[in-house]
Amino acid sequence: KSYEQAALPLHSELSANTKVTNTERLRIGYVSPDFRGHAVGTLIHRMFQHHDRSRFEIFAYSLISADDEWSQAIRQGCDHFFDMSSQVPDAIAQHIRNDGIHILIDLAGYTAYSMTTVFALKPAPVQMQYLGYPGTMGAEFIPFIIADSTLIPPELSHLYTEQVVYLPNAWVASPMDIADTALTRADFGLPEHAFVFCCFNGTYKIDPAVFKVWMQILLHVPDSVLWLGNAGRVVIAERLRQAASDLGVEPSRLVFADNIPHAEYLARYKLADLFLDTFIYNAGATAVGAFWAGLPVLTCPGETYVARMGASLCNALGMNELICNSVQDYLQKAIELGNHPGKVSALKQKLAQAVIEKPLFQPRLFIQSLEIALIKVWQDYQCR
Repeated sequence: KSYEQAALPLHSELSANTKVTNTERLRIGYVSPDFRGHAVGTLIHRMFQHHDRSRFEIFAYSLISADDEWSQAIRQGCDHFFDMSSQVPDAIAQHIRNDGIHILIDLAGYTAYSMTTVFALKPAPVQMQYLGYPGTMGAEFIPFIIADSTLIPPELSHLYTEQVVYLPNAWVASPMDIADTALTRADFGLPEHAFVFCCFNGTYKIDPAVFKVWMQILLHVPDSVLWLGNAGRVVIAERLRQAASDLGVEPSRLVFADNIPHAEYLARYKLADLFLDTFIYNAGATAVGAFWAGLPVLTCPGETYVARMGASLCNALGMNELICNSVQDYLQKAIELGNHPGKVSALKQKLAQAVIEKPLFQPRLFIQSLEIALIKVWQDYQCR
């Protein structure tokens, strides 16, 4: 509502012409501050090139000026790429309107550096959100959200103000470079022969409930360790180690990893045995990276979008045995796998084949299903 109120004074400054011309191709606009080395950028950087150019014309509006490998790939995959980083919302909206965009897709929602006011100005006749904001925006000016039936089961769709545009698999993951550097466990302070559980989610996703379960897992898997992402924040490491000690776990069994370049970060996953997902806010792009590197991700879905991302990813890979139906099931499966490394090896073999064959890492297949959905939404709009 506040964005709509902020947009009201700007409406009079925009061209009154809200109609788009009939063209041979649907004009699709993507808006994001994350066409760069960001979780969203790493997922979509090889997506746009697969649009059918005989039916679609692709526009990208970047809210941040960036020039890295990710932004370059995105730029090359679009028909038109505009750096809007120096523009105010009404100027961006006017630009989009002048481009005659039919369907405008918000890839950021209420996240950092987004410009929701642009969408509140309604520069395109059909507007929707996808990927960047994992939940409902509660906004009249965003009437659609792209998802799959695992992320948003039909019985939970009433929790969203948006109409759900269902795809067979809503996640898209672009193939990513993995460093071929020979890494060893010793390089990262990991014991050579231990079973290594890991979770490289942001530490803000670690709540007391999931941490307690993790400590129970360590207590039931002798000599195992938990490898966590930390980005060098000493205070966080100290607090988590103290929490581990309070739960009866030797603090040294928590190992912390610093930030490294993305290709090396993916290669580092090969040193772990099993990724343990968080409960309230699952791994998204982080889980995609783990799967791409060949590391199984154990997840326990909840009811919200962010608590169902892991299950959606597992489903897209045909790895449903990694989806737990309760916290107790999660605990038992983690302990079982930790004490039987052969079962983990079998999962990794299955995952290696799934990465090649299943939809998750096939952006062309994703785009094909997305295009079918976009055409349907546009046809419905025209029939109103």
